[in-house]
Amino acid sequence: MNGKIKELSSADSDAMVKHLLRLDPEARRYRFCAVTKDEYIRQYVKTLDWGRQIVLGYINEGVVRGMAEIGWRQWTFPRTGDLGISLESPWRRRGIGSELLGQVCVLARERFVNEISADCLSENRHALALLGKAGFRFKYNGPLLTANLNLGWPSQSGAETTNMQPAQS
Repeated sequence: MNGKIKELSSADSDAMVKHLLRLDPEARRYRFCAVTKDEYIRQYVKTLDWGRQIVLGYINEGVVRGMAEIGWRQWTFPRTGDLGISLESPWRRRGIGSELLGQVCVLARERFVNEISADCLSENRHALALLGKAGFRFKYNGPLLTANLNLGWPSQSGAETTNMQPAQS
């Protein structure tokens, strides 16, 4: 992995849009579970609620090439979050998706999100493998399935309480 993973903010919105627009048609359909037009992606990024959203980006040579996002619906406890992951094809199968997933889960748990879910097309075998390796449980609903992972709660000692671990530098 030649790039770095960093937390993105609203200041990175243009870079996020450019990344999502660079996804090939299949990757874009897998990320959003639907065929999406460019304007949908621009609106999606524009309307992110940064108070309830964690977005990590994989940056290679100054360009966002992958993202992992977790957004939660409410401020009350327990919090549940929705996961989205995207990675441009030249950067797939290098462990970057696993790193993004692990780090975004750790950050979500630190913000008291104790369970995350991801909707996924059942034909998306790469996502199924990634989520299965991370310990997600699957519930099939025809061509769409939901994957869930209990993150647990952050411990006072800082010790991790789930199998998702932050990347080692």
